Amino acid sequence: MVQQQRTGQIATVEIRWDSWDRDVTMEAGRARSLCHVGSLIRSRSEGTLIEPDDDTRKKSNAIQTLVTSQITSWRTFADALGYSNLSLDAITHRHTENEADKVACVLEKLKEDCHAEKSRRKFQHELMIGLLKMDYVSLVALLMKNTVILSTAVELGIRWRELAEKFGKLNSAQIANYEAPHAGKTGEINAQSMWKPAYDFLYSWSMRYGDSYKDMIQDLHLILDKMKNPVTRQWRQLTGALITVNCLEALRFSEYP
Repeated sequence: MVQQQRTGQIATVEIRWDSWDRDVTMEAGRARSLCHVGSLIRSRSEGTLIEPDDDTRKKSNAIQTLVTSQITSWRTFADALGYSNLSLDAITHRHTENEADKVACVLEKLKEDCHAEKSRRKFQHELMIGLLKMDYVSLVALLMKNTVILSTAVELGIRWRELAEKFGKLNSAQIANYEAPHAGKTGEINAQSMWKPAYDFLYSWSMRYGDSYKDMIQDLHLILDKMKNPVTRQWRQLTGALITVNCLEALRFSEYP
């Protein structure tokens, strides 16, 4: 349940899910999120949205493309990520020709720090919290949508076939066509790579929603609930993601009533 309350210039969104309560407060012109968005997007061992070990560079490049195409100030981006005391020279490790290159270097710095040994920081958590501080709500929503698609693909694995057949109305030949590009030398696809055709299918399916990220995640949740043994029974982070995107929608309406 998402409830929105207004008091003058301040809007508070109260989100309740069983015993989980979070408040998100936004002052006019600036979002201050107390929702732990990043806690929905950590590692499998922490029971959260996940990424596969393989092909993460491709997905990382997609994130970089989205971020560098929309953020116009490396300094503002760095400040939001907690690097206000660092100069550009301290952040970059290569020559930068334009603002997009500088933004990319800030992103690389964050990734390095989060992946450093003994670091408790989570890359996507820090990135999304930083973007919320900058009021890039639409960009956060797009990143969450992409993360949900990827995480669902990994969670489903070989069970994507059930989803494709039952809800995508694909026949066995069409399913085989999705899997063929990812097959090994034997012509078979191993279990560890099964997330790849699942991702391709889910990404194609999501295109029909356009920018309606909330509807896409909600419909995906409903579809997964209808599987023979729903993954959502144990994997409830998708529910958390749905709650969060509803929260983002409320934040947007609060800023631009």
